[in-house]
Amino acid sequence: MCGIDAVTVGTTGMWGHVPELEDVARYLGGRFGALRLRVADDALTAMLGALGSREGVVLAAGTGVVGLGRGPLGVHRVDGVGSMIGDQGSGWWIGRKGIIAALSAVDRRPGGSTALLVLLEKKFASVRDIPRRIAEAEDPVRIVAEFATSVAVAAREGDPVASAIWHRAGQYLADDVIAAAAGSGLDDPEWCIVGQIGQARDLLMESVVARIREAHPGGQEVEPGGDPLAGTVLLDALPTCEDLAPLVRETHEVAR
Repeated sequence: MCGIDAVTVGTTGMWGHVPELEDVARYLGGRFGALRLRVADDALTAMLGALGSREGVVLAAGTGVVGLGRGPLGVHRVDGVGSMIGDQGSGWWIGRKGIIAALSAVDRRPGGSTALLVLLEKKFASVRDIPRRIAEAEDPVRIVAEFATSVAVAAREGDPVASAIWHRAGQYLADDVIAAAAGSGLDDPEWCIVGQIGQARDLLMESVVARIREAHPGGQEVEPGGDPLAGTVLLDALPTCEDLAPLVRETHEVAR
């Protein structure tokens, strides 16, 4: 059996507060001889990967969305609470808005998009069967979020409804950056957006940048220096993480 001195993890589902880890620590100590365990909210490892030890704001936008600011007031987490009560501007939100617009075209409701309807019919054999398929899916949020790719296609082909969805998503993401900066005490912060949705710069960034500049004229978008895995490595190397609580919890001297 190989020995492991330390285990450091960044994971989803923490909701900004890492639970007690004594049982996990005892298992790792007994199984591998681990002396230290650190478990962090994945927003923290995303921020450390992107900015390292610098102050600033990182927004991770994929199926869901979570933002984290680090500044004079400490760390401040924004959203990341799941699709039922949050994640506005995320892939799930974009996909859901796109599906609603497509189904509105079927029903002849306002806000419908025939372009999105065509793409929805291409993705699903029967549009009328979509509610059942989503309701019965093991991971309905993922299925809905996948349609964000089609909403991007429609927007790039000039569909005004799809373009408006992406524009509004950008405003939501900008609001998260602004909130994270305010909560962590940052004026004119460095900031970046990472994740799959953040890669759609042609559809998002005009509305994102315009909204952030209104609140922080001197704020600066920066390139992320690394990914969440790099952030996990940096977190492991920190001599202490007390200033990052409750986003990270650690145990020392794990019993073997």
